[in-house]
Amino acid sequence: MCPSRKVRVTAVQSPGRSGPCQASSRAAKPDADPGDQRSAPPAGRVEELPGQSECLDPTATDDPLTLFHRTLAESGDAYLHTDQYFNVRNTEAHATGTGPEIVKDLDGNAPDWFIACVGTAGSSTGVARVLREHDPRVRVVGLVAAKSDFIPGIRTLDEVHEVGLFDPGTYDTIASVRADEAIDGMLVLNRRCGIMAGPTGGAAYTGAVRHLRAYDDEPTGENGRRTAVFIVCDRVESYLSYVRQRRPELLGRPRRAHSLAELSDTEVRAAPAVAVPDARAWIEREQPLVVDLRSPYAYAALHIDGSVNIVDELFEELVHGGLPFSRSRPVLLACPVGEQSARYAALLTRMGHPDVRSLAGGIIAWRDAGTPLVRE
Repeated sequence: MCPSRKVRVTAVQSPGRSGPCQASSRAAKPDADPGDQRSAPPAGRVEELPGQSECLDPTATDDPLTLFHRTLAESGDAYLHTDQYFNVRNTEAHATGTGPEIVKDLDGNAPDWFIACVGTAGSSTGVARVLREHDPRVRVVGLVAAKSDFIPGIRTLDEVHEVGLFDPGTYDTIASVRADEAIDGMLVLNRRCGIMAGPTGGAAYTGAVRHLRAYDDEPTGENGRRTAVFIVCDRVESYLSYVRQRRPELLGRPRRAHSLAELSDTEVRAAPAVAVPDARAWIEREQPLVVDLRSPYAYAALHIDGSVNIVDELFEELVHGGLPFSRSRPVLLACPVGEQSARYAALLTRMGHPDVRSLAGGIIAWRDAGTPLVRE
């Protein structure tokens, strides 16, 4: 455990075995009826069908992701989709396992605070239910990734509302954690506490300490100490490539120039952005270079006429080497919802491009406005 003055902070580390939070999203078919003549991949074979869009779109009848979910939803279907984001057994596993384990480790008491990262929402929901049954005064803090940031295993505030197990009523408050804070917290757990946590555990630690700092000067109870619990659900070995990308100096590599990780929240919020109607007028008037940062499949399905597709990961590599475009031509960046494009617009502005803008709301806003899109 890592103390925070008057508040005892306990890290509960999940065992290495598979659990609800590592459940596969693969569709598995149990022993089939010999008379079932429906076509299916041979036993032991995994068939990969790349999706054409980042999000499930029921109207895209030719998207493998849509076909996948429709097949699973058929009446009497023999397929089983474990689906950790919607399967209530995820929550039940923590209500019958992790929650009671915490109470037992605290000598039959519930903690004053339970602080949990929200990914599938299974662990936070199941544990919170048990702790509140034991003591309704338990305060629950949900931690999400900062908007347009990425921490493995944690959703952003926008994404978490798409998770089937997420219930806002579970949490007394929801706070965000940045990727760099998650890595810093991970290092504290690794180096000072001997817990080989990954970035999700680091985010939980950082969020816990930050939230509890406000209570340092409050009067304590009879025993002079209060307790907070957070869960460490990952191990650092699985996320070394993530750490290398975000903090290469930790692995003996030089820090890369022109990195998104260097941007402050203020810079991202101030990034030049343009709404759909103004973007259309700007394209007609000045013909900026329109760069679509989405996946090739999403781009092929629907994109702005005349745009070029440079996927996010490749674009990041290009930017590391300096401005990838001439300063003489304006640039419009587009992503699914306008978050990642805003970060790149902020970075290119910092690097000296005089007129780069992010499409506010992204391709989804462009589509929802009824603005034409073309198919490759």
